[in-house]
Amino acid sequence: MSLKDNVPVHANSRTRNYLSAEELKNYIFFSNLTKGGTGKKLHIDARLLPVFLSAVDPDTHDGKETIRKIENLRGMAGQVDSLKNQQNAFDNMLLVKNLQIYYQVRDGQVYITNIKVDYRGDKEEMGLYNVYTPHGLKEKKAHFVKDDKLPYGATKVYISGAVSKLKAAVAESQKYFANEKYVVLFYCPSHIVNGLGIWKSSLQSHRANNAAAKLAEVINKNKKTTSTWAADGEGAALLAGSLRHVPGDLEKLTFQLLNPVGDSTKLLATLKQKQAKFLPQTVSIDKGHRPAHVSLLAQQPNMLKTVSALPTPDANSKKLRDDCLAEIKQLGGGFAGAINSRLGKTFMDIARIANKMI
Repeated sequence: MSLKDNVPVHANSRTRNYLSAEELKNYIFFSNLTKGGTGKKLHIDARLLPVFLSAVDPDTHDGKETIRKIENLRGMAGQVDSLKNQQNAFDNMLLVKNLQIYYQVRDGQVYITNIKVDYRGDKEEMGLYNVYTPHGLKEKKAHFVKDDKLPYGATKVYISGAVSKLKAAVAESQKYFANEKYVVLFYCPSHIVNGLGIWKSSLQSHRANNAAAKLAEVINKNKKTTSTWAADGEGAALLAGSLRHVPGDLEKLTFQLLNPVGDSTKLLATLKQKQAKFLPQTVSIDKGHRPAHVSLLAQQPNMLKTVSALPTPDANSKKLRDDCLAEIKQLGGGFAGAINSRLGKTFMDIARIANKMI
């Protein structure tokens, strides 16, 4: 799908998203320019701030251009059929740079209901891959595992995040498991990541739900095998979705989150409830990884409590866990408070305050 000069197009499959009176309480003005002085009033769901800031830096030239194009919705949204009948509450989609902006027009006003990063993936099959080095070659290859079972001798599983190609996911898995002879990759094409509903789970796509169910099949078939699972980036959100389809305990599985994007606090709590184990460096964050920093800042107080409550079997593990906690603390406090204190502020007022803490 392509857009030219902000011409709005309907979202694929005309996404239905009815806004109740309760839902509308979460909406605030996008900026001071969108309060109705010129054009329609433009509102946005305040809960979308983390996904917005993960992709947009308001202080950069690109960020300012993205903001301006979103503000232009107040003048152009009338080109789309207004929702005269609230029972036919369909979202329309506008592509602005690398963002999919979903919105509705109702009662002469515009409501931005969702924001997604516009990931583009390849056509490789989603699922489990055995990563190996062919005889006489240095470059790693990936072979699809049809039965969803870990190959003999493999105890390390890497769950990919939003990467453009299978080849890139293989390379990322090797960065983490660099010294391992056997590595297995669960690959989810990045265009499926678009539908994970990382910040608004009620808007998960059918394809994303299928991806979570597929990962659950893999976990269920291997949960009696002692193994370590590393979920990278958006792969943490995929793992969280998969656990809804995983009954029983996971006491033989050990987990680590790498630059996790989404509600990692809830994910860790669910894994703990299922008696899973954790590497001492439970949450690892790369410097400069903006989506992961925003995700953790948005939930920092709860994340500190959750990680602190995870078991540490020995003194060395406790030291490493303390290092992990220190890393989370260094991200800075106050971000969650900034995004929750929205009384009298526009979305961009809050975004600029929160951006200084990233």
